[in-house]
Amino acid sequence: MPLISFVITYYNLPVDMLRLCVESIVNLSLMCNEREIIIIDDGSDQSPLEGLGELAREVVCIRQENGGLSDARNHGMRIAKGEYIQFVDADDCLIKQGYEKCLGVLKKSSADMVLFRLTNGTAEKAQREYPQTSGATYMANNNLRSTACGYMFRKRIAQDLEFTKGIYHEDDEFTPLLMLNAATLIPTDHHAYWYREREGSITSSHDKSRVEKRLDDKLGVIIRLKERCAQFEGIKRKALNRRVDQLTMDYIYTCLIDLKGTGNIIERIKELRLNGLYPLAKNDYTAKYKVFRIVSSNRLGIWLLAAILPLIKKER
Repeated sequence: MPLISFVITYYNLPVDMLRLCVESIVNLSLMCNEREIIIIDDGSDQSPLEGLGELAREVVCIRQENGGLSDARNHGMRIAKGEYIQFVDADDCLIKQGYEKCLGVLKKSSADMVLFRLTNGTAEKAQREYPQTSGATYMANNNLRSTACGYMFRKRIAQDLEFTKGIYHEDDEFTPLLMLNAATLIPTDHHAYWYREREGSITSSHDKSRVEKRLDDKLGVIIRLKERCAQFEGIKRKALNRRVDQLTMDYIYTCLIDLKGTGNIIERIKELRLNGLYPLAKNDYTAKYKVFRIVSSNRLGIWLLAAILPLIKKER
């Protein structure tokens, strides 16, 4: 059994990007029998395999009808033979120095999850590791970076979890539920993953229909996670409640930045209230959360934030 399966999702990207991605995995210190590289080609116009040259011998390439990112990841996760899984987007790369440190942590500890940092630049702050904890304890005491490419995880803790198909923000739903299943988790500050920012990406697009879908999908994720809270007790419920509160704050912030007109924002706030998500829960997780919770708790505060936040973001 391989130690780790790298699941690369690919769709109609320049093959040169995919080649760099695969090379970054092959160049790790892992022996051939310790790694498995799976490319899920999600219905591209043509297979990228020929463009990989000799690297094609290092990968398993599966072509499927276009089903979206979630469907591709689910497929890769099902067929992966490794003890651990690492998701990689085809236009990104692993950073050898940082990822090697994370592999060392994994081999030494046999933790269920090892977290690391993503970067799109070269500057790195001091890298360190933190004490081993459980996923629930970590999530109850920290804000979560939910991107599914930001950690390696033991396959069996996924159990029957899958990414919800056809939505944006699928990581926001999958990651916290996966983390609750992790008996042992080690967070690190190692910069192990380089991501490429592309124009027209889901998060950078200001197209009205995309903005509305992103907001609708994010709200759907928050509501489903809130419903799941009732299934847990103790630290797990506390952890998931914190994640729901954090996502709700992020959702309100996104509405204030991306929606035109306070009327549209107020309608979104009404929807939150109907689902028991507004005003924000009276928990002071961080200074930022506390201030935002207080200011956003009434209509006057919402109007004030709607006027100020876009200007602050524009100046940055």
